[in-house]
Amino acid sequence: MKTTNTFARIAAGLIVAAMMVTSCATVPSASSSGRALSPAQQQLRVQAKAYNRTVTEGLVGGAVAGAVLGALLAGKGNRKKGAAIGGLAGGLAGGLTGKYLASKQKKYANKEAQLDSVVADLHQQNAEAEALVLTLETVVNEHKATLASLNSKYEQGLISDADRRREMASIKSDRKQIEGALKTAKNDLKLYADTRKVFAKRNPDVDLSELDREITRQKELYDTMASVSNDLASVRGAA
Repeated sequence: MKTTNTFARIAAGLIVAAMMVTSCATVPSASSSGRALSPAQQQLRVQAKAYNRTVTEGLVGGAVAGAVLGALLAGKGNRKKGAAIGGLAGGLAGGLTGKYLASKQKKYANKEAQLDSVVADLHQQNAEAEALVLTLETVVNEHKATLASLNSKYEQGLISDADRRREMASIKSDRKQIEGALKTAKNDLKLYADTRKVFAKRNPDVDLSELDREITRQKELYDTMASVSNDLASVRGAA
């Protein structure tokens, strides 16, 4: 009975830990400036939250669950080592390339259908990334225009520095949205690159040109997103 209760407590802890990490990773930050969000900023938060829900999300929950389990089972003397081993095991079981491909093999009988599904996943993600980039560019342009107007009014003595600080806080909040999306994009770049390697090794006779085009587009979108993030940082730094 004691053993059953112990594992029940462990299971409950794993569920709570995984839920907390997933929640933090997907819920966008609210503006801390007290300034009303523009329609584009509101759209940015909705799109970023949706974009961050990717096929790699299971890795986060799996790694956390494994780390907690490893630490608990290792005992007081070896909890750090147990957490590291458990986190690695959880990560491998929670969302890496092997699990992703295994899900395709389970759902589709032949390799062509499996590949089509992978391409469809990446195509959908790229479409979401393109829409996100357009919104990001709109938000950056809004900040540039607003900040230029505030700076002019401040120099004329028409507004206080507090007004400019609110705009700076809004910019910082939007950068958090971009940084979260960049982290997701970087993880998925590795996932699809690794998926291509494994699939090519297992199926050397399959044409991967369509997947290659999507991967190339994925890299381009990542670079564009990073450029927009840098642009927004320079706007904040110029104030």
